[in-house]
Parts: sequence; structure tokens; C-alpha cells
Amino acid sequence: LMACEGRYLTYVRGKRAGETRLVGNRSMGIGGHINPIDDAAPLFGDYRATYEAAVEREVTEEVAVEAGHKDHVVALLNDDSNEVGKVHLGVVHCWVLDAPKVSRREQMITQMEFMSEPELRAVRDQMETWSQLCLDGLGRIREKV
Repeated sequence: LMACEGRYLTYVRGKRAGETRLVGNRSMGIGGHINPIDDAAPLFGDYRATYEAAVEREVTEEVAVEAGHKDHVVALLNDDSNEVGKVHLGVVHCWVLDAPKVSRREQMITQMEFMSEPELRAVRDQMETWSQLCLDGLGRIREKV
């Protein structure tokens, strides 16, 4: 998640989305998978470094953040209610930005904008389930940042 002044970054996943089952859904999440390229931790190595490298790579691939930020790990997501959720575990970060200066790098990101919580609630039914869960938990997320 990326937050600035009570507004949250959101976008619609376009046709070029890597996870085709999520195309057309609104998302609040930037990020993706840990890949072999991120592996800074051969057997029994520094797995935190591998994880942090993956976070940095995924965010940098998808968007350009042109403002300072503080990164907070705020939740784990495990949602077995659909086929995507059954094969993924999510670690939710909330980046609190100094300014709403984020631009897209990937073509699969469309209609990107910062929205208030009431605006997000108005489009909740258009969101992928992980974003719905994050939206439903915004009160608890705000307590952690």
C-alpha cells in the first residue's frame, strides 16, 4: 500500500497484467513475487536480504516513487476464497509518502490515482480480494503506521 495525506494509491490491472485472473480488477497493491534473481541467501543465508531485495525490485519495476517514504510492515494476507489466493501468501507493507508523487512504469497499471477511504469504499466491489481485505482493515493498518 502507498498512502499520502489520508489517500491511498489505487489502479486498475490492465490486459498486460502478469496474473491474468486479476485483469480488470482495481488494486491497492504494488508488488509481486520473490524470484530467483532476488536470492541473496544461499542455503541458511540472510533470508531478510532476499525478501527486501524482492520488495525493492518489484516496486521499482511497477512504479517510480518520487517522494520520500517510511515503510511499515502491517499485515499478512492468506485468502483461500479464490484460486489466486489459494496459491499466494501476502506480506502487506504500507509506505507513507511525503508527497503523492508516484508514476507508473508497467503498462499493466491503468487508471492510477490516489483515492480517499470513502472513494475506495464506493468501488470496493471492483477490487481484487486482497485489496478488499486491506480496505476493510485500514483502521488497523493506520494504527500500525
